[in-house]
Amino acid sequence: MLNRKLVKDHFWIIAIASLGIYLRTHGAIENFLYSHDQDLLGWFVRDVVENRHLRLIGQETSQQGVFVGPLFYYLMIPFYLLFGMDPLGGLFGVIIIAAFTIFSLYFVVSKIFAKKSGLVISFLYSTSLYSILNDREVVPTQPTVLWSVWFFYSVWLVLKKKKNGFYIAAFLLGIAWNINLSLILFLPVFLLSWFLSKKKLEITTLTRSVILFIAVFLPFLFFEARHGFNMTKAVLFKTSSSEVIVQGSGGDFERVITLLSKNVANILGTLDLNLNHLYWLAFLLSILFYLFIKNIVGRKIFILLLVWVTIPVIFFSVNPIILSEYYLNGTTFIWFLLIALFIGNHKKIGFLFLIIFTVINIFRYINLPRNKSGYLYRKNLVGYIKKDSIVWGYPCIAISYITKPGYDFGYRYFYYLESLHVNKPISGSPVYTIVYPLRGDIDVDKTFGIIGLIYPDYSKYTKEGVLKSCSGEDSNLTDPMFGFTQ
Repeated sequence: MLNRKLVKDHFWIIAIASLGIYLRTHGAIENFLYSHDQDLLGWFVRDVVENRHLRLIGQETSQQGVFVGPLFYYLMIPFYLLFGMDPLGGLFGVIIIAAFTIFSLYFVVSKIFAKKSGLVISFLYSTSLYSILNDREVVPTQPTVLWSVWFFYSVWLVLKKKKNGFYIAAFLLGIAWNINLSLILFLPVFLLSWFLSKKKLEITTLTRSVILFIAVFLPFLFFEARHGFNMTKAVLFKTSSSEVIVQGSGGDFERVITLLSKNVANILGTLDLNLNHLYWLAFLLSILFYLFIKNIVGRKIFILLLVWVTIPVIFFSVNPIILSEYYLNGTTFIWFLLIALFIGNHKKIGFLFLIIFTVINIFRYINLPRNKSGYLYRKNLVGYIKKDSIVWGYPCIAISYITKPGYDFGYRYFYYLESLHVNKPISGSPVYTIVYPLRGDIDVDKTFGIIGLIYPDYSKYTKEGVLKSCSGEDSNLTDPMFGFTQ
């Protein structure tokens, strides 16, 4: 009886979340993007499970010497074990996180604004192709929106003079480096909300918040203490240097706005329209001011939202950090919130906007091209190499790659799963050559999507020669992996 009443009272959010989960699971395996990041995750899980090595850090980020925290990797371990150490466990894990994100959006926005707006934002997020694709990515930055919505909730609680806001913020800021270091940038938003609340901070609340922050931040502190605070030095050097590290890095206002506008266009589903992305950013910013003028959001919330979206622009415009779109994903929740509040407070035009948004995104979803170099194709390729090596009686093999630099990553965990002893081509072991992508000027013996395989020249290998080449260590297990530190 209670369960029936629970379902009845929450029918719409359950239906919306079910739709969101379906859109994320349907075709997820076929389009599972698998590359170096996913290989690193598998290597982390293997190191913890097989070697019993408790790790304090995850992989190295695009900033040399700066590592992401280990929380996401540890969260994925149960799912890997559930799937027999197959990377599909990670895909299942991030879909669970996505489901929790949808429910969190509903809860927080309903609590702060209105239930209607909560339903709208959860629906927008559930059906947005941008969100669907992001939620399928098995990477540490995937929970960014989940982090953002709960951080916004902590900001609102503090604004309402609720001490729980300090505890939630302390926890979230403590784990931020596990997800995306750029999330630390939103600390001023929290401090501003405290200032606007005009609440005197109690010593007890401050003490508990600091203790909680330190407790969840301990892996970082331990790692830094053991390594001479090299990561802290690397971060400070990158943010204080006036040198532009590479073409396309930060320190350029125009580039930051371009990437932010591209993210907004992606959220709206208008990325492919022949219109400057900047217009879509201006459109959503105008909605923010409109909501304030119409008193849909109050003055304090308006200020906090404006500061929230401004901070990353200012920071990355003056700092020469290698900048990617995901560094700006901390604003994603805000864009969805603005759209939801507008729709939720305008019945006719809001409903029309919702229909257009849904049609565009579902159309793009249905016509999404299949990823022909991802999980399935790489797994099948390595599985085929394993079977072929058994047929020819090879106890070990070598792998060479015909591809661009960096595109030879994303295979080593599959070699491990297949128990393949993989040497370098110079070892004298039979060489299987992977070609990616397929090229017209190179003949291959077998294809897996857009990945080609060239067989070894079987006639040149003798049993004795192969056995001799296999006498050394397994290079796949002993060679260093880029971005992975022991």
